[in-house]
Amino acid sequence: MTDIRGLKGSLLRAIRQHKIGPLFFFSHNYLPVRRYYRARNRLILYRRHFGSWLFQDQEFAIKDMVKILLVERQKWQKVKATVLGTIDGLLSRMGDFEGATYVTPKAQKYFVEFREEIVPLLPAGTSDRVMDLGCGSGETSGFLKEKGRFKWVCGVEGSFEAAAVARKRLDQVLEGDIEKIEFPFDPNSFDIILALDILEHLVDPWTTIKKLHGLLKPGGRLIVSVPNVRHYSVIIPLLFLGDWRYAQEGLLDSTHIRFFTRRTAKKIFLAQGFKIERMDQTGGKKGIGAIMNRLSLGIFREFFIFQNLFTLRK
Repeated sequence: MTDIRGLKGSLLRAIRQHKIGPLFFFSHNYLPVRRYYRARNRLILYRRHFGSWLFQDQEFAIKDMVKILLVERQKWQKVKATVLGTIDGLLSRMGDFEGATYVTPKAQKYFVEFREEIVPLLPAGTSDRVMDLGCGSGETSGFLKEKGRFKWVCGVEGSFEAAAVARKRLDQVLEGDIEKIEFPFDPNSFDIILALDILEHLVDPWTTIKKLHGLLKPGGRLIVSVPNVRHYSVIIPLLFLGDWRYAQEGLLDSTHIRFFTRRTAKKIFLAQGFKIERMDQTGGKKGIGAIMNRLSLGIFREFFIFQNLFTLRK
């Protein structure tokens, strides 16, 4: 009880009254870290409980910001924390105010996701032999095998738990580090290789891409998904706030050690002997991303691309 009273007393002592001409008001003098959480959680609540009440809340938030600028100390720190909290709220980035949200090993849901966006990148008909790098629990390649798009699938996975699940769905699963595995296959063995959000986790993606080129049959396809580091959720905090915070997953996943734009990814693939057959993307196809793309005649297109997708032909 003593601690609660002490906390309440300190909060009350932080409240101050001010008079500027005919205006009479109170300021709360919250610390910058509290300003961050208030701004971030406000946006999360707006998304979950959208209603007319948020207009009244926005009026309160604007008045609060005016008070910070007029009478409170640490103005810049509080404004910066508020802006950062707002950005994180818009992007649904949760976790601590200070730095990365990093948990290892990854949560199981990280390995369970069907990647329907890559289906249009696949060649028509049935592909005889397919390799799925970072197959997780086999959701994508296993489903496509069940639907008759793939005839035989070998998955490669570093997580013991996910690999155990994948073995129930795929024909063969190799467990281990993709960069260290000696693949037990002859050159020109596969019709398709899937590398969905894999390259950014590798120390030497260039050598791995070259190795995959050798495993594909002539005319075989490498289907790639790679995060776009040029996305506005990375660029805006970096440019205006000096913020580059790793997270549990997403564009700045704490296990990412390489970063690509569409242009740099294309250069790598071309240098390793691939022909770019098709390009696609996630993000920027609807909503504000699509509107900004049309209004800017495509100038801002890449700022709204979340992942770049490629069909590469040997």
